[in-house]
Amino acid sequence: MSGETVERRARGLRQVCLAYRNDGGRVCVVLSPVEKLEMEARLAELIPPASRFGTTFVVRQGLPLVPDDLRMVAAGSAASTVVISNSSRRASFCLP
Repeated sequence: MSGETVERRARGLRQVCLAYRNDGGRVCVVLSPVEKLEMEARLAELIPPASRFGTTFVVRQGLPLVPDDLRMVAAGSAASTVVISNSSRRASFCLP
């Protein structure tokens, strides 16, 4: 995953932290193709705990296009879902 893609995801996650800061934060599951420990280290570097406003990140390795991976993170019962596309890949189709 390119540095640009990770930074885009971090910007989106920072927005989630800001959105829930008045509630004291929430639990946010990050489903990523990157190995769990590597992604946790990147998140700690890009969004230090002091900048999360109480939000806790739970990292799981997987893909949002795989139904079993979505079930693993209980996406069906989530209060909200944020999908950040991988801009390093070309789209295989275009909508009119």
